Amino acid sequence: MIQSIRIRACVLSLGVCATLACTIGIAPRDQVLTSVTPLSLPFNPTALPAPEVATAAPTETATAIPPTATLMAVTLDAAAALPTETATPPPVAGENLVVYHSGIVGQEDLMLLDPVTGEVQSLTTSDASDISPRWSPDGSRLVFVSTRDGDSDVYIMDIATRAITNISNNSVLDRDPVWHANGQAVIYSSEIDGNRELYQVNADGTELIRLTNDLAYDIHPSVSQDGRTLVFASNRGGVDYDLYTLSLLSGETKLLLAADGSDRYPVFHPDGSGVVFISDRTGNFELYFFEFATSLVTQLTENPAIDGAASFSPDGKYLVFDSNRTGQYDIYRLNLETLAITRLTNNEDIFDASPDWQP
Repeated sequence: MIQSIRIRACVLSLGVCATLACTIGIAPRDQVLTSVTPLSLPFNPTALPAPEVATAAPTETATAIPPTATLMAVTLDAAAALPTETATPPPVAGENLVVYHSGIVGQEDLMLLDPVTGEVQSLTTSDASDISPRWSPDGSRLVFVSTRDGDSDVYIMDIATRAITNISNNSVLDRDPVWHANGQAVIYSSEIDGNRELYQVNADGTELIRLTNDLAYDIHPSVSQDGRTLVFASNRGGVDYDLYTLSLLSGETKLLLAADGSDRYPVFHPDGSGVVFISDRTGNFELYFFEFATSLVTQLTENPAIDGAASFSPDGKYLVFDSNRTGQYDIYRLNLETLAITRLTNNEDIFDASPDWQP
């Protein structure tokens, strides 16, 4: 369980949030933060090399969810199996790889990165936009968003065969896919009913279930490791986004965290003790950690740039995240014991974002 030291302790506020604002700036390429106190966590890095050197790397078991939410009266086309990607070498060998998307906006591909060696390999090479990849719980498949059918749908890739299947297959905007903890279903946001709600669909594209029903936008879901709870961002409390939880057993939704500014992209810690998220409560988007037991919020990064979506290493000792702190978006690693930050990608004029660490 994480024992957080308050750096900037934010008292829960149910008041009206301020107007969304963020400042884009430039920060040193690699930095060890000195103005932020490290978390007092039981972290003793063994999975990754130590000490951290800030250098640019080479270019209870979950069960199926009962259908507690209203079944949507929509017609789904049969999940369409797409041709396997153009023949490419086998995926990068190793464990705990990081997947992310990279490329000019609108033409991104999925990439695999070994955070230890810096080795990078392409997983897709389409002319479409392939973004927001997320590992399945067993690390054998990816769910991601692509425009390869002409609109934004949710797809699954089998890593071993590179076979790709469209599991949402509709004409509306589908985004933010994540796996259910049982590995048998995917949860994502969609505009099927005209505004952004959260939905669940089986990994074969069957049985679409609406999980939320609100006039606001519900986005950025993350599923707890026991498969019982969903945390997500929503602007149902006003203009800005706050964090909410949804019980996947009862369907009950509760406000988790609200403050001035927008809180987005929550992700559960592997031990279930809290969530990391991004917030612009101080004027620009930084990384924060919210601990369930104490309701304390700890700021993890502090710089003039935008720090984006993060993902924990399997042991919970590191984060990977995207940031434009050099003027371009790259992937970075944050040591949660020392708060040292290492830049992992360095692609000039290329957008590297939305990393996810293999379970």
